[in-house]
Amino acid sequence: MRRRSFLCAPLLLPTLTPLHLPVAVANGLEPGPRLWLSAAVHGDEIQFSHALIRDGAYGSMLHARRRQLHLAAGEWVLAQDVALAAEHFERAEDVRAAGTYLQASELQASQYHYTEALALVDRALALPDPGDSLFALRLARARLLLEFGHAGASIAAAGAAIDVARTDGDRALGLIAMASGMRIVDRLAEGLELLEQAQPMAQEAGLVLDLSHLHELRGNLLFSLGRSDEC
Repeated sequence: MRRRSFLCAPLLLPTLTPLHLPVAVANGLEPGPRLWLSAAVHGDEIQFSHALIRDGAYGSMLHARRRQLHLAAGEWVLAQDVALAAEHFERAEDVRAAGTYLQASELQASQYHYTEALALVDRALALPDPGDSLFALRLARARLLLEFGHAGASIAAAGAAIDVARTDGDRALGLIAMASGMRIVDRLAEGLELLEQAQPMAQEAGLVLDLSHLHELRGNLLFSLGRSDEC
């Protein structure tokens, strides 16, 4: 928690106890004597004596300067806290924000923290321009919604991912995700049709693991249709 607490923006004010800021970032505040009298240096960090002091220092900066400091803070904390770095990159209006949110979401999902993972994806999708991460974010959202059992919403999210797919490999991943949702809502024949479309594209793209999932999913769909001899 000590490293997480250095953020000087209002973004995470409830988490800022104690009020630490890395010296490398604080140097950009260009503080006057009163600020230094209200802060103490501890190694490579500065601790503000009160939240109002910290907020006053932050509020006194021009927008461009805030962006610079958020960028520096994001790079400083990236190795320790990917989600916090993503929030800094967002405040810095940096192009890495969406991709970093996605990375943080994948980390949370790998630990079965699906609520947190979905929140991070939604945060990234709310950015003015998610850039090259848009397809991956929409696909991640479809997969996470399915983990919650929201099959209908997952199918719609997978369709939204397909809409922005740039390659046949991406399109195949979207079709597989859509078929996964269809298995839950008994749209079995439709799911099989999507898998037929996805397989050649996945093979061409060399998506070995996803092809494995495709074949498993096809077997589940065929079995549910009473076509066990084709499984």
